[in-house]
Amino acid sequence: MKDRLRTFVAVELCEETRAALGAEIGRLSALGADVKWVAPENLHLTLKFLGQINRHDVPGILKALEAGARARARFTMETSGLSFFPRPTKPRVVAAGIDEAGATSLTLLASAVEEALVEVGFGRDERGFKSHVTLGRVKSPKGIAALSDYILTHDGRPFGEDSVESVALVMSELRREGPVYTVLGHAGLAD
Repeated sequence: MKDRLRTFVAVELCEETRAALGAEIGRLSALGADVKWVAPENLHLTLKFLGQINRHDVPGILKALEAGARARARFTMETSGLSFFPRPTKPRVVAAGIDEAGATSLTLLASAVEEALVEVGFGRDERGFKSHVTLGRVKSPKGIAALSDYILTHDGRPFGEDSVESVALVMSELRREGPVYTVLGHAGLAD
């Protein structure tokens, strides 16, 4: 077992939302754009990328996550709509969005998690948090026009509602066939 782990903190999506997004990825991939699509079982919402950590630091990180998560109350969010991220004119990511109330709650949760992790030595993310679910990463401009047309005509489509009750510390193992994610632990939000 490796001593260094590539990790991130995430909100997991329920099976129904992942299935609906997976079906949408199927429709999007049929358009032929040069995009590396995310496997439906890997769909999640990243709160903070931690990078490489030492295996022995996992308990302390989980303790910090518990403090950050407990600072926020449980909430629901609806995943809906499609967009390019960071902007439509220079897309790097195809993403699904989050409803306004859910996005506000996610931003507050991400901030609480970040503050708790700063206390155990992690730096702040200067780019700021933007709530989205990555569906695919754009590899080249090939087929982007057709993908853009589809996204414009299907804006606002709902994919599912999730109850956010915890955050997960996730290990990511990069493999040729795609990343494999393993949850190392959860931290629950306040009731």
